[in-house]
Amino acid sequence: MKLPPTLIIIWKASNIYVFWIGMHFITANMYPYFCADISLYGVVTSPFLVMAPHCKALLWGQQTSTMAIENMWFVLGTWLCSQMLPNPEIIAQSPTSRS
Repeated sequence: MKLPPTLIIIWKASNIYVFWIGMHFITANMYPYFCADISLYGVVTSPFLVMAPHCKALLWGQQTSTMAIENMWFVLGTWLCSQMLPNPEIIAQSPTSRS
């Protein structure tokens, strides 16, 4: 099945964001399971697990993906604002503009 060129362009432009969203979902759900169990055992082991390499890696993945998703919204908002504002070059070239 051949995809339309528009879908291919959209996929190429958004696949990094899909990666970060997936990374955030996975790490956000794995961290409580492996590093912060909601039980008496979890309370006792939490001070030791917080320094464990796997917990530090999960926390890094969660924090980094959060920043990437936040920046994704900034980029989208900036692009949307740029689409709504008038382009000065087009205004300068219009026949009704006064120079």
